[in-house]
Amino acid sequence: MIYGDRERENIISLKELNNQYHFHFREGVFQVAAIKFDHVNHNDSCISFLADKAAGLALQYLEPVCFDHEVYAEFSTFYLLLNFGEEESKNVRKNVRQMLDELKAQESILNGMSVTIGMGSMVNTAGSIKKSFLDAVFMIKQRLLLGTGRMLEMDEAQQRKNSDFINSEAFYHQDLRMEQAYFIIDQPIFFL
Repeated sequence: MIYGDRERENIISLKELNNQYHFHFREGVFQVAAIKFDHVNHNDSCISFLADKAAGLALQYLEPVCFDHEVYAEFSTFYLLLNFGEEESKNVRKNVRQMLDELKAQESILNGMSVTIGMGSMVNTAGSIKKSFLDAVFMIKQRLLLGTGRMLEMDEAQQRKNSDFINSEAFYHQDLRMEQAYFIIDQPIFFL
């Protein structure tokens, strides 16, 4: 995603963001949503199926209410970067919830899979997208306490603390290594 290298703290301007990544974002609201699939077979066809499904649903439900949106996949987590007018915030929330309902319908096809969506905070500048991203990641991690199969949102009064370990760079890298290890362990073993 934009902060994949984790080096740059902020994107300087909307124009820079559009030029560098070929987006079509406009002035308005930015929000990151993280879609996390748990207990999913990490083989290429399963991940590809879920990626295609998430991208198709984003096109169906988000294109009508967003100026632009982008989808980024990292193992079994899919990130949506949304840009919309403030007047569309309720419609975006409603449509993301509809996406969740459709993705949950896949649980019966992919035995044991569960899906959770973590919503980052809404921000008004391109330079604040990282905050929304970190909030979405935080909310996805909260599924371990709050449960899966739901849309988890930042409550206005429940702002995460920047000093929390769960929000630290070290925790992010540890979590990423754990997911990579799970991916490797979850692969079938063949004996010759």
